[in-house]
Amino acid sequence: MAASYYISQGLVIDLELRQVSLHQEGVHLTRKEFAVLARLCRYAGRVVTQTQLLKEVWGPTHVDDTHYLRIVVSRLRQKLGDDPQTPVLLQTEAGVGYRLLVEPAQRPAMS
Repeated sequence: MAASYYISQGLVIDLELRQVSLHQEGVHLTRKEFAVLARLCRYAGRVVTQTQLLKEVWGPTHVDDTHYLRIVVSRLRQKLGDDPQTPVLLQTEAGVGYRLLVEPAQRPAMS
C-alpha cells in the first residue's frame, strides 16, 4: 500500500485528508494542482513522465497538451515556495517529466 503522508523542508502533504501545508500554513490547491501533486507523491523521488501525468490527470485525449501541465507545475512551485530557477522540491527532468523530492512519513498521532 502506498504512503498517504509526505514531508519535506516544511512541506506536509496528506493525501488521505487532501491537505497541504507549508511551514504549518495551509496551502490551497485547485483540483488539478492537487491531482498532479498526488500523482507525483505516489512516485516520490522518481521521474513521472509528462505523458503519464497528462493521461492520469486530464485523460488519454490530452497526452499532447503539455502546456496544461507546465501551467499547473508553475503554480505548484509558486504555492509551495519552490524557486523555479533552483527547485528543491519539484524538479524538471527536461524532455521527460517531473520528480517530487518528498519522503513518506507517519502521520502524527492526534492528541
